[in-house]
Parts: sequence; C-alpha cells; structure tokens
Amino acid sequence: MCLIFEQVICMVACWVEDPSGEPFQRHLARISDYVWIAEDGMRITGIGSQIWDAALSIQALIACNLIEEMGPTLKKGYDFLKNSQVSLIYLYIRINTPPNLSPSSLQSRTFCSFGCLFFVFCFFLSFW
Repeated sequence: MCLIFEQVICMVACWVEDPSGEPFQRHLARISDYVWIAEDGMRITGIGSQIWDAALSIQALIACNLIEEMGPTLKKGYDFLKNSQVSLIYLYIRINTPPNLSPSSLQSRTFCSFGCLFFVFCFFLSFW
C-alpha cells in the first residue's frame, strides 16, 4: 500500500504549493484510480505485496544465517516465489494479446522478486 500513500502525500504537497496549479489538478484527476465509495464506506486500493514481502523475508533469514534453523520455511518461501513468477509462455501470450482484449482478463503476475528467486534457487541448488 505504500505507493498509494505516496500518491496521497505527493498530492497534498502539490496542494500546499499551489491548490490551483496543474500538478495538483493532475493528481485530482487520478483519485478515482485508487479511491472510491462502496456501500459500506470509502475504499482505497492497496497493492498486493506478498511476493515482495516473501522475497525480503527470505533474504533476511539467509542474511541472519538462519538457514539450518529455518530450512523448511525457506523452501516454502522459494516454492511460493517460483510459483508466483511469470513463465516465458505467459509472457509470449501477454505480448501477443490483441489490443482489444482487456489486460484484466489475463492473470497478472510480477517480476519484482526475480533477483531474490534466482539467489534462493542458487542457494538451494548448492545443498541438493
């Protein structure tokens, strides 16, 4: 969710600088991208950070030399990251999707933890 809060803070900073200025007006135009009113009140869109959290947690456990103690947990984390990555076939399909097909109709995944995934993969290969 940190990106959403950053967006709000930037919008407030633009308002403080000039409430009628173009930067603030551009922020106002984008509010509906992440804030809306539902039947039970105002909602804000969060950004799922499960992959990011898992990658950083794995790196921290390895950096703290808790490898033997947390081995099964590290393996589960590795499996989660591996299963969360975009495959080359998926990437090919995504690139070759007709423009009239909405991106929301395709399952989206992320590359954000590829570096950690590669590191953990090499780490586990050294033990197996």
